[in-house]
Amino acid sequence: MGKIADVQLRSKAVILAQEGYSYSIIGDKLGRSKGWVAKWVERSQQDELDDRRRCGRPKVLTQAAIKLIKKAKYRRGFGLRQIEKSLKAGGLKGNKDTIRNYMKVDLKWRSWRRKKAPLLTEAQKKKRLLFAREHRRWKFEDWSNVLFSDESPYQVFYVPNSRNDTVWGSQEENVPVASQVKFSPTVLVWGGMTAIGLTRLHFVPQRTSINSEYYINNILKKELKPVYDRLDTSGAISKRRLFIDNAHSVFQQDGARAHTSVVSRAWLNDNIPNYIENWPPNSPDLSPIENIWSILSNDVYKDPEPKTVDQLKRRLRKAWNSISLETLENLIKSLPRRMKAVIANKGNTIAY
Repeated sequence: MGKIADVQLRSKAVILAQEGYSYSIIGDKLGRSKGWVAKWVERSQQDELDDRRRCGRPKVLTQAAIKLIKKAKYRRGFGLRQIEKSLKAGGLKGNKDTIRNYMKVDLKWRSWRRKKAPLLTEAQKKKRLLFAREHRRWKFEDWSNVLFSDESPYQVFYVPNSRNDTVWGSQEENVPVASQVKFSPTVLVWGGMTAIGLTRLHFVPQRTSINSEYYINNILKKELKPVYDRLDTSGAISKRRLFIDNAHSVFQQDGARAHTSVVSRAWLNDNIPNYIENWPPNSPDLSPIENIWSILSNDVYKDPEPKTVDQLKRRLRKAWNSISLETLENLIKSLPRRMKAVIANKGNTIAY
């Protein structure tokens, strides 16, 4: 039998319907929907006001178990295994498969990977907010004349996040091993991008740190300065002119010590028409070249993984030269949105 209160409510709905009230009015009176009223009026014609016997296996999860599961929403340390242990500790039923199905089917949840973001100080947030406000009116045409630059390291025998490093197959013994070494060789590269092209990819020699002297002599002089002397060609991206108008071009670099030293700034003042002097600290989410590094990683570490420094360099060059103009243009087009997002987020980190 159904609950007494439920049966009485259904009977009342039937009586009101027999008295001529509309289903909408009945629903309003009883706090139920019009469809609910129609359902039980129709059932009453067959003398059915009780809940029908349900088919299938009874539900494993009790209300207490469901309450515990719902506490896991957006909280760390509440994986399927941990929830299962908590249920058992409380004398409740529910294994990992049951919990997973309930989360996916009933709660419409899915497993999300937490994104990494720099922890910002209040001072850094203020500088980011100031920069975004100063550039909030910049359009694509303004940003397309900015050359974004950065360095990025890549490792031989690199192993990505183990949760994402999966393969499909029938036999576990045939799964390829992810080779690792304690001190993997690292290749450090420098590069720059605009909406219409890329600089040459610069490889920093092994065991060489980028100080002001190296930055000026090997990157600014040999890689950046020639960009301002390029002519339009119909060749590959690496040979294209990167600025529509050199006189209105803008060079961007982050706040690394070698970039912002007195001697580096002096060289830029003497040789480059314009450069951003107030780039906000700890702000990779504002620079589209960070997206380029991610694209390179996806291409470089595909099977078979590079096993030597030379193989890694070849992969990097090929991936760099394969970046399409459409990709560059779309990344630059995202900058007005990024500025708005920083302002809306009060200077905090944004998704990019």
